[in-house]
Amino acid sequence: MNELISVIIPVYNVKEYLGRCLDSVISQSYENLEIILVDDGSNDGSSELCDDIAKRDSRVFAFHKTNGGLSDARNYGITHSNGAYISFVDSDDWIAPTMIEDLFVAIQKYNVRLAVCETAYAYDDYNYFPKTTGNSFVLDKLPAYEMLLKNRRFRTNAWNKLYSADLWDGVQFPKGKKYEDVYIMHQIYDMCDRIAYVDKALYYYYQRNNSIVHIPDISADYDLLDGTLVRFDYLKKYSELDVLCNASVVAAALSLYKNCGLHQIKLTLEDFSKLNNEIDLHMRNIKIRNLSPRIRIDYVLYRISPKVMMKVEPIVETTYQHLRRN
Repeated sequence: MNELISVIIPVYNVKEYLGRCLDSVISQSYENLEIILVDDGSNDGSSELCDDIAKRDSRVFAFHKTNGGLSDARNYGITHSNGAYISFVDSDDWIAPTMIEDLFVAIQKYNVRLAVCETAYAYDDYNYFPKTTGNSFVLDKLPAYEMLLKNRRFRTNAWNKLYSADLWDGVQFPKGKKYEDVYIMHQIYDMCDRIAYVDKALYYYYQRNNSIVHIPDISADYDLLDGTLVRFDYLKKYSELDVLCNASVVAAALSLYKNCGLHQIKLTLEDFSKLNNEIDLHMRNIKIRNLSPRIRIDYVLYRISPKVMMKVEPIVETTYQHLRRN
């Protein structure tokens, strides 16, 4: 339990949330940490808060750079890290007191290079906790890929994981892209023969309305689709994953339609044509039963009419969130 672990926290105009995040990392049961704060050109007082906290805890190091986006900040943090293992925490999120220790124990127990934990979804008025067992297990690469493509447990997020630092040799987050994790996480998984999973909700993913993924922005949805297509091309070498890879592209395209409906964003005829082509192309290789239940609803609405889907989607999403909360 004496390996140095680097926790990389990109910071950009999050003064309101940064204290909560850092308190959760500083108070970890695993104490041999190097906490790297990468201030990405903040102008709301976050920069000064980073420096203040670094003065109070010798494990905290504050770096300041011009704004380059989340990917650039994470890459900068990796470059300046010294730990044998690396973990990422977004500055508006927080982690349970034992997250780092639990993931490190799993890595040691199963002799693997990557460990993952479950995620709690934190809202202003409640926290959503998925059902968990508290146990840990290990999966070979292909079953882990299957869960990744189904967006269950072994998801694409960079956070909620502990990595052997050498997994990041030669791998970088794509600068200027949103949903940057989708572009590269399959590469990280591919370097692991087995991956450990800790079935505890140890990472708190805060759902704030003004975060990058919650701001209405059609370019973000196109990045998600583009990243999914990059992953699709990469995973062609695994024929066992063909159905799930095709289904994931359909889901990403339908997600773009869905978000346009939720945020009342208009699509051009060129947008409609591109999305329809992607959906039709990849549905040729799968059946509707290969889609998740939530995506099946979207696909049925899409088949009626993409425009109908976009109009009905706010009602569908509101109903889905209500059922989730209750």
